[in-house]
Amino acid sequence: METRKFLVGLARAFIGALIFSLPMMLTMEMWAMGFYLDRLRLALMLLVSFPLLIGMAHYIGFEDTFYLKQDAVDVLVAFAVSMVTTFILLRLFNVITPDTPLNELVGVIALQSVPGAMGA
Repeated sequence: METRKFLVGLARAFIGALIFSLPMMLTMEMWAMGFYLDRLRLALMLLVSFPLLIGMAHYIGFEDTFYLKQDAVDVLVAFAVSMVTTFILLRLFNVITPDTPLNELVGVIALQSVPGAMGA
């Protein structure tokens, strides 16, 4: 029963990430920012978004939580779902190819994963 509940939550997170981030994934400016944005700024954006996402997870997350650790785990799962969703969609759109350098791949997925994590 718990496994089924978790899988249903993951499916909902995937759909939420898809709905919330799809409009941004379809803009070339976001791809370019992911390719060329300074990695320090990108890391700072991820760090700043983490507390925001913890607050969102606490109030409107997957489940009722009572501890910060539970909220942090929910946020990490949301980021993971968002990154997988981003990778799959950008690969389908052929934005990410097998020839894409690792630096650009990490940049575009990290940038797109923040709005996706909010949706997840």
